[in-house]
Amino acid sequence: MKKSKQATILSLLMPFICLSTVFAEVKLPHVLGSNMVLQRDMPIPVWGWADAGEQVTITLGDHEATTTADADGHWRVTLPMMSAGGPHNMTVSGNQNRIELTDILVGEVWICSGQSNMQWSVRQSKDSEKEIAEANYPMIRLFHVPRKPSGLPIDDVNA
Repeated sequence: MKKSKQATILSLLMPFICLSTVFAEVKLPHVLGSNMVLQRDMPIPVWGWADAGEQVTITLGDHEATTTADADGHWRVTLPMMSAGGPHNMTVSGNQNRIELTDILVGEVWICSGQSNMQWSVRQSKDSEKEIAEANYPMIRLFHVPRKPSGLPIDDVNA
């Protein structure tokens, strides 16, 4: 009787298990999103995940590229370099969904890391009230990666 109950439950769940793998959506890593800055005067890599064999089309400004996800569901394209400017929109389209990213700038990208003082906010700095009141840098964008150790390389960060 126990096996019969397990078989019934499995037969009821099977369509949902199959649908979850057959109809996966195109996804991007968290580092690619609205309000990002792309490095100027360099080819622009865009990558993500989709169903194996799924065609993915990426549009950024006047540039468009199409690729097919590999057997593991990974895809990647490289768009031509762009001069500093923006804002631009990016569209990533697959079979099941379409991702629209907005307010993308092309400019200088700086990666900063170091000791604990790299985590200081402006509020912790000398004359912080004055610095904050006088700040007028609307095109600065920050991508904060949380501290989460991993013994293995990871494909994405929840940031």
